[in-house]
This record gives sequence, structure tokens and C-alpha cells, in this order.
Amino acid sequence: MNRHSHVCVIVCGLMLILTAPLYAKTPTIAVPRFTVWTIEHQGKVTAKSYTGMSPLGVTEYKKIEVEKLESILKEIEMPVLTDIFIRHLVRSSKFTVLERAKVDKLLGEIRMGEDGLIDQDKIIKKGKMLGADYLVIGAVVQADAGVGYKQVPYTEQYYRIEEGIIRVDLRVIKTASGEILTAQQGEGQVFNKTMVGSMSVNPVSNDFQHDLQEALATDLTAKIADVFYPFKVVLVKGKTIMANRGQNFDIMPGTAYNIIRRDAPIKDPDTGTVLGREEKIVATAKVIDVQEKLCILEVFEGNGVVMKGDVLRPRGESAQE
Repeated sequence: MNRHSHVCVIVCGLMLILTAPLYAKTPTIAVPRFTVWTIEHQGKVTAKSYTGMSPLGVTEYKKIEVEKLESILKEIEMPVLTDIFIRHLVRSSKFTVLERAKVDKLLGEIRMGEDGLIDQDKIIKKGKMLGADYLVIGAVVQADAGVGYKQVPYTEQYYRIEEGIIRVDLRVIKTASGEILTAQQGEGQVFNKTMVGSMSVNPVSNDFQHDLQEALATDLTAKIADVFYPFKVVLVKGKTIMANRGQNFDIMPGTAYNIIRRDAPIKDPDTGTVLGREEKIVATAKVIDVQEKLCILEVFEGNGVVMKGDVLRPRGESAQE
């Protein structure tokens, strides 16, 4: 037997501004307010009483009129999610983050239209006023959280299952030219399972919603950092290696990563556009210790020789350009 209560977000916008040359030591990022767009249906109900004459005498009846209006989009600011994301960026030690109040003041008047699009020319202009060299513009394409119950076999107990997901599409754009440097998707997922004595209609807990936002912010921060500073091997000692991310990126002990050797970019001879890279997995390693800004891994699979500068990618994740 299952009961579910769901919270669903339709569209969410976020804009980030990076103000240092690509691959600079500490790019400066400005983070305006995250926003959520929800669809609302408005209608008007009017009840009127009428009195009429009939052969049987006076008849009274009530007429109800319903006026249905068109659906409208309502924008809701999400300061909590924005601040969580800013905290993750600062904690990464890879970026300098501008004060959000300053960014909001300059960019606050720029909003998504009802078509879900942002005026890119205005964003680029305002970004330059802040001294920005790069923008990171994104939209949440899925956000869903719910609670379900599943009876424990042969008992009167139940599993309370909370699960949720948020997916965000990101684009990194040069303010000078409007060129899209990269486009990829960030994701946050949380799954909690606890045993309870009975079912209830309680929605997902505040702690669960916080964990979901934390998971999203962790993934977004990693995806943005990958544009500037890929997750790399910095030291090799036999089967033990060290890499340049740690607690500042929420690296967890026991997580497995593929060690990737990336060749030079393959470019289109006519346009010079990067088409991709040849990559090969030289080994697979598991995190055995995590420090503030680095982690220690041990190779447990593969015969390739790991070298300083090799890239780490979560096991099973597809290749990226």
C-alpha cells in the first residue's frame, strides 16, 4: 500500500557571472537570486439566486457561474537555495564570490519572460558592468519530491520513503562574444528510508528538502569547477594517488572514480571548433581518505600507469568534451 504527496517545480532560473580569464587561478563569480517559476490557474466562481414563476407556484433556484482565466506564470525567489550554492562555491576555494546584494541590485530588474527565456544581451551588458568575463546561465528542468510508504513483510511496520530529484541545465557563456563554452546538466538526488509504526500524510521533511538542495549545490559547484579546474591527479605513489578535491567538494570515502587519460583536443579543420577528445580509462580507484582540499585514493582495478594530470570522473559517468 502506497500513499504519496508530491511537490513539483516547473522551471527555475539561475545566472552566474565569472569575472576572470578562463583557467585563471581564482575566477570571480557573481550569483544573482535563484528563482522558481510555477504555473497557476486562476478562476472566478459566482453564485446567483433566482426566483421564477411556474404553474406550481414560486420556484427558487441557484445558478453558479464559473469564469476560467488563462494559466499564468508566477516567479518566486529562492534565497535559501541561492545562499547554499554560494556557500559551496566559497568553500570550494576555487573562486572569489561577489556579494550577492551587489549583484542583485544590478541584475534584479532582469527577469525571465513568460516564454522562459532570459534577454541574453541585457545579461551580458550587466555582466560587463560588474566586470564579468563569463556568465553561467541555468534553468531547473525537473524538481520533484515525494513521500511513500511500503509495508515491511510479515510485520505491522512500514518503511517511510522520501525521495527527490532536481536537474539543472547549465551554460557557460563568454560575455565578450556570447559564445557558449560548455553546456551540461547538474543534478541533485536524495533517498531516505526509515521504519515507522504507521502511515501518515506528512509531506517531505525540512531536513530532506535541505539535503536535496545541498546535493544540487554540490553537483553544480563541481560542474562549474570542471570548466576551469578539472578534478585531477596531483601526486602518484605506486597504487596510491592524491587528487585536488576534498571536503571542499564533498568527496566521500568509498566513492570510486575512473582515472582518465585525455589526449589533445580534436578540432574541425575548417572552423577550429573543438569536436572532442580521445580518452581512455587507465585505472579505477577508490577514495580511502579525505582532507580539506585533497583526497587520497587507492587503485583497485586496471593495469594502466596513472600519471600526474590525469582526470578523475565518477565511475560509470559518460565522457565529456
